[in-house]
Amino acid sequence: MSTRKFTFASYFCGAGGLDIGFDSAGYKHVFSNDIDIASTKTIIKNRPEWDVKSCDIKEVSAISIKSDVLCAGFPCQGFSLGGHREITDPRNELYNEAIRVTKESKPRVVVFENVLNLRKMTFDNRVSAAETIANALESIGYEVFYDSFRVSFFGAPQTRRRFIFIAFRDGAPKNYHLPLPDDVETTIESHLRDLAFDSILSKPKITNLSNNAYSWGFNSRVHLSKYKNPFECNAQTIVPLRLSRTASDGNPVRSFDKPFQALDTGTIWGWGAGNVEAERVSIDRTNSKNTRNRKSTQPLWRINSDCIRRFSNRELARVQTFPDAWEFIAIKSNDIQKQIGNAVPVNFSIRIAENVKKALIVMDEGGTFADDNIKNV
Repeated sequence: MSTRKFTFASYFCGAGGLDIGFDSAGYKHVFSNDIDIASTKTIIKNRPEWDVKSCDIKEVSAISIKSDVLCAGFPCQGFSLGGHREITDPRNELYNEAIRVTKESKPRVVVFENVLNLRKMTFDNRVSAAETIANALESIGYEVFYDSFRVSFFGAPQTRRRFIFIAFRDGAPKNYHLPLPDDVETTIESHLRDLAFDSILSKPKITNLSNNAYSWGFNSRVHLSKYKNPFECNAQTIVPLRLSRTASDGNPVRSFDKPFQALDTGTIWGWGAGNVEAERVSIDRTNSKNTRNRKSTQPLWRINSDCIRRFSNRELARVQTFPDAWEFIAIKSNDIQKQIGNAVPVNFSIRIAENVKKALIVMDEGGTFADDNIKNV
């Protein structure tokens, strides 16, 4: 078995979801880049020995940045179902910069990551955006594999879907295939229960985690919290809640034994302690403030609970499977939630990294990409 330590470089790195995955899988870091200063400060805080550059990727020459693997999570806002889905969004064209740095640095393997909607949107009204990107990689000599993945089958407790391209400069190893899913989905039970129940104690036991500040007594025009603290009502139970998107058909009271819906930068998640009730009510949209669609007749969800709070940033990071030791740095108030929401779930990234490592070893040593050696590595 090869003992070589493979290397990786990361472009559009964000807060490091892909980077942590490859680092955890035993790769040596070469370079990371992102235009967002808060994100690069986060990576530098946690990995001060890494070479991290905060700038527009158009200012980066990759000719001298050599690595076995190149990762690029180019922006998805114009493709995303959570955005405006405008193909003319200039950020959509940044995949061309990912192609450029690939062409300049010539990595053995390329890993591109983006959103599910690549399979439907199109740049030219002929082929999907996914096919356009795959064709661009093929045009510079790479054999390309791509598909969408529901990350709850890859160790992350949410139903988020990511679109992954894995491409090989010298051709893929024999019988290569993309990562295979687990047989069952990952739930939030093992990821959030300890923080959730700890927070209903008058004297919390978990006090040393970064980015874990929270405040009970959440109230809004939509939801009502009766008490300021759960121990005022001797709460013994706690349940996860979706506090935004109140017109959704799905009940906002969720369960520990299921994954969350896709974590993003817009949905507000929280906890309800003690007695928690949710019902759908009709509202007077004509006279209501801040109503987006006054013609709609759809009832909205309302939550009444003994106590409500929003998730802490650490709890959001847990849903994205960031390690607790990974500290997020903010410049503006919403920087941390933005970094977490835009990230690739770390556990999913590890599975991608291990899949690629197996392929590199097979390419170096010969043989085939055996199913029994890759499904659960």
